[in-house]
Amino acid sequence: MALLQRLATGVLDALLPPRCLCCGGAVDRQGGLCAPCWSGLTFIAPPLCAGCGTPFDFALEGEPLCAACIAEPPVYARARAVLAYDDGSRPLLLGFKHGDRIHAAGAYGAWLARAGAELLADADLLAPVPLHRLRL
Repeated sequence: MALLQRLATGVLDALLPPRCLCCGGAVDRQGGLCAPCWSGLTFIAPPLCAGCGTPFDFALEGEPLCAACIAEPPVYARARAVLAYDDGSRPLLLGFKHGDRIHAAGAYGAWLARAGAELLADADLLAPVPLHRLRL
C-alpha cells in the first residue's frame, strides 16, 4: 500500500508540481513553504501567557498571565494561536479564510496540533472561529 501511495504521489507531483502555500513558488513537497516565505513567518512559541497565549519577551515563573488577561480575564480558560498576524502570515490566513485556498488545510492542521498540544489533552471543547454569516 505504501508503494502505491508513493507512486500516486509521484504522479500527482509530476502533473501538479508542489507550490509554496504563500507565494506559489516551487517547493519540494505539497503543503510546504519556500524558504523566503517560511522565514517571514513568526510562529508563536513559549514563553507565553497561560491564558490567551500572547508571547512574552522572557520566561516567567509558574503560569503567568499577560496584562490584558489580568485586567479583563477572558471568558475561556486557555487559547493558543500558531502565528502572529503580521505581514508574513497575512497572505496565508486571508487566502485560506477568504480565497478558498483550502489545499493548505493539512499544513495548518499540523501547525495547530503542535501549537495546541498541551491544551488538547484536557480540553473539553475544540472550536474553530468561523466567519460571520454575512461574510460567508
